[in-house]
Amino acid sequence: MLVTLCFYIFLILLVFYSSKKGMGLLIVLTWWGILNVITYFSLSGLFLISNETQLVYLLFFTFFAISFLLAEKLLHFIQFKKTNLNVTVSLYRFLSNLTLFVLLPIQILFTIRAIYLISFVMTPSYYRSDVFGLMTGTSTLFFNSILVAKAHAFIIGPLQFVIFFAGFSFFINRKKKGLLVLGTILIVLDALMMFGRFGYHYLILSLLFYFLLSGRIGNFQKKKKVILSTLVLITILLFTVLKVTNNRGDSNLIKIFKTYVITYHTESFIIFDTELKNPNSILHEYTYGLSTFGGVERYLIPIINQLGFKLVSQTDIVGGYLHQNFLIGYDEHLKPLLFNAYGSNFFTMYRDGGLIAVSIFGILFGLFFSFYSESLKSKDPIDFAIFYGFLFILIYGVFQPTVLGPMLPALFILYLLKLILKAYAKLIH
Repeated sequence: MLVTLCFYIFLILLVFYSSKKGMGLLIVLTWWGILNVITYFSLSGLFLISNETQLVYLLFFTFFAISFLLAEKLLHFIQFKKTNLNVTVSLYRFLSNLTLFVLLPIQILFTIRAIYLISFVMTPSYYRSDVFGLMTGTSTLFFNSILVAKAHAFIIGPLQFVIFFAGFSFFINRKKKGLLVLGTILIVLDALMMFGRFGYHYLILSLLFYFLLSGRIGNFQKKKKVILSTLVLITILLFTVLKVTNNRGDSNLIKIFKTYVITYHTESFIIFDTELKNPNSILHEYTYGLSTFGGVERYLIPIINQLGFKLVSQTDIVGGYLHQNFLIGYDEHLKPLLFNAYGSNFFTMYRDGGLIAVSIFGILFGLFFSFYSESLKSKDPIDFAIFYGFLFILIYGVFQPTVLGPMLPALFILYLLKLILKAYAKLIH
């Protein structure tokens, strides 16, 4: 444990004194460092990870941090051209209209249906399983239609993150609140629909990130107002999370703390360790990039299968595998702790080629994160939105392989929108 703690402290100090745009990297290193060190205390009865597994984490973050710093020092001449005002105004207007007239009505419809189903048709615990198609293979929320469920996951899922990331960016860099409000509403509606807690988690951390990334809080009076407002919002969000948890059947506060604060934030370390030791795990079936880019690859699979192939996306393969129950420890009564669906980005990275793939992706993440961290200084709203998306992928990669979900496609959409709007601006001028 001492070696791991010293490792993260060394990297954090190195970045703190060596980088002028390293706030995002500091957040990532601090987040993973704290959770990694907590695993050594087994506070909720989880198994301890092996030294071999710990080396995988140290290897990735070494390449990640060094790549970030080298890119900043040696490749500073490679800079993204700042988006002109006309493009940013067009993007803001386009995303606002898209949300108001397309995304919001659709999400409101499904949310009303979700509330009806939970209130009158099925219990909350049954609904939670049914909404992911675990009971019958289809979801009642999506009218038992696989096509509707896939359309929602493929289109609405990424777009709501596009709106949220862009809204947060415009709020920090242009002081425009409208798109952030719309993005927040979409996240909350999705949390209600899926009867989950991650949406509220996104909002709580975003409030913290606002203080760390904005640097705009000036006089003390304004600071007091912002802090007070933030505390009120966090209290409301925490109460909502607690209410959802109680509705799922958990009411013991100590159990809630151990399960949702400790276990849920650290179990991916144990699952990864368990699978590394399991010679029959799909973790050792190398996919050479397809797993880590699974969030994009799943869009290509239906097209490829139209040519006569019968391929399955890595999102479905890895997601299905991680949904089995894993023995990750024993509680104080020696009752087995069986949890599922909590892998991490390390699962997909390692599956793409072992330690070599982990090292390569550490370098790539470091390079791209360094490039887009430039937006902390340039205040370019589109580049900052992509930076914030990268931050979310890295932060929430401790809970699940976020590269398999809607966040990664959201970054591609943001980048494509920037290219299209820049081309359109040149065309009309």
